[in-house]
Amino acid sequence: MNRRVFSVTDHSCIIILARPSGAGPGPDPAAATVKGLSKELKRVGINGLQDVLVRRLGNKRALQPLFDSYGVPANSDYYPLLDLYASRALFLKSSVKDLTNSPDLQLLPAVEMLGKEPASLNSEKITTTHFNKSAKIRIAAMLSGYIQYGRPWNLELPGGRSSGDLKNYADIVRREVSSCSGNVSSDEWWDVTFYIMAQCILPYSAPDQLTVFWKEAEASSCRSRLSPSQKDFMTLLQAVDGRDARGMSQISRKLLDEMPAVHTILEEYILAAGMLGDLSLGKTQEARSLWGQYGSTLDRQSLLLRLLVAHTEYSAEGAAYSGFQK
Repeated sequence: MNRRVFSVTDHSCIIILARPSGAGPGPDPAAATVKGLSKELKRVGINGLQDVLVRRLGNKRALQPLFDSYGVPANSDYYPLLDLYASRALFLKSSVKDLTNSPDLQLLPAVEMLGKEPASLNSEKITTTHFNKSAKIRIAAMLSGYIQYGRPWNLELPGGRSSGDLKNYADIVRREVSSCSGNVSSDEWWDVTFYIMAQCILPYSAPDQLTVFWKEAEASSCRSRLSPSQKDFMTLLQAVDGRDARGMSQISRKLLDEMPAVHTILEEYILAAGMLGDLSLGKTQEARSLWGQYGSTLDRQSLLLRLLVAHTEYSAEGAAYSGFQK
């Protein structure tokens, strides 16, 4: 059975499209114009092809190793896993990972690169709805335009929250690239750059959407003021933006070697980028070695890291998934 696409309609329902063999056809844009169906799609915020693509979670090639790493069968009438264990989990106050709304899984284009299925998203054609990823893509597009081209700041965060702090961080990124203010400490530079670039913009942007920014950053005299690790981190972010697997693999290793072990989400990000680069190049052993060298002290609850580790140990016959609880 070839499960090609997992598509989420909201934050609680998943649609699985499958066929016995071969990849299924992609979404048909004409479906949004079919009378009756069009009305139902619009009711849940789907007005065109881009609104379908933004809800795609991934394909079997990317996600099967992650699912198999838990060592439990899929819930079915023959094995009602949820009925059997839901009460136990509630009593023990156990938690589950939400595949449809996991920030750490979206931090890098792992599902896209491992599944060999480019995202092909166009932020201008995505409807702004209550769907979380749609809103984040629009925020990323606005931030990208503000930082690269100085477009007007026009942002309303979900729930009426203030965007003042986000604007302050975006202003710091703009200043440090163009005017070298020198008023930002090293710790603040890392915090702001990682938050704005790695967490807010890149995960929700099309490849190479920041081309103008990277050219300006490379040519700016401000670059000379950065430490070697800061320069390398900017190069890593550029590689992630361009889905440059070789660059991700090489620069991540350099950063991990030159930076102190801080055991934070930043270190997780750099390690994950390196592993993703290796796996995308077919270098499974190198990805496994990188995890073995740097992964022992990191967060074992990360879906992103679990996905990458699962790919280093996956085989059609099944495998043991060391370091993660099933």
